[in-house]
Amino acid sequence: LGNVGIGATPSYKLDVSASTYTSQFRVRGDTTNDRGLYLLAFESGSFKGSYISTNAYYDGANWIAKNTQQSTLEMAAGTTPYFAWHMNTGLTAGNSFTQSEKMRLDATGLGIGDASPDGVLDLKGATPHAMLDATTGNAYIDLQAAEVTKWQTGFDDNFGTDGKAEDQIIIDP
Repeated sequence: LGNVGIGATPSYKLDVSASTYTSQFRVRGDTTNDRGLYLLAFESGSFKGSYISTNAYYDGANWIAKNTQQSTLEMAAGTTPYFAWHMNTGLTAGNSFTQSEKMRLDATGLGIGDASPDGVLDLKGATPHAMLDATTGNAYIDLQAAEVTKWQTGFDDNFGTDGKAEDQIIIDP
C-alpha cells in the first residue's frame, strides 16, 4: 500500500497538513453527534505544540465545547517542553470556554493542581490530599536523603488495634 496525503505530499501512511486551526483531524465513533477525538498541531512564535482533545476543538481563537465535559492532553515543545492535562465540566455545547489545567509534567517535576511545579512532585489545591491505599497489607511513606531513610510512617491493616510496630512514625535525625 502507498501513502495518502491530505493537503500534503505524503511522506507517511497518512500525512495531513492544514494551514488553519479549523482544519483539525477528528475521529468519532458514531454519526449521530459531533463529539469525538480532535488532533491539532501548530506553531506560534516559540511555542510548538500538539493537542489531543475529546469533546472540544480549537477554532483559532477559542476552545469550543462539543458536549458538557471535555478533556485535553497538551504536548508542548520549543523553549519549555511540557505535558499538560486539562479537564472541564459544566460546559454548554457550541460555547467557548477556557481550558482548566489539572496537571503538568515539565523538566522540574509533576504538578497536580499546579501549572508550575516547584519540585519532583508538587500538590496544590484548596485541600490538597495525597492517599496511599494498600488494598491488602501495609502502606508506608519513606522520606530519604542519599537513599538513607530519614523519616518513615506506615500502618498495617489493623491500624491501632494490635499494638504492632507497624503503627508508628519513625524519625531518624
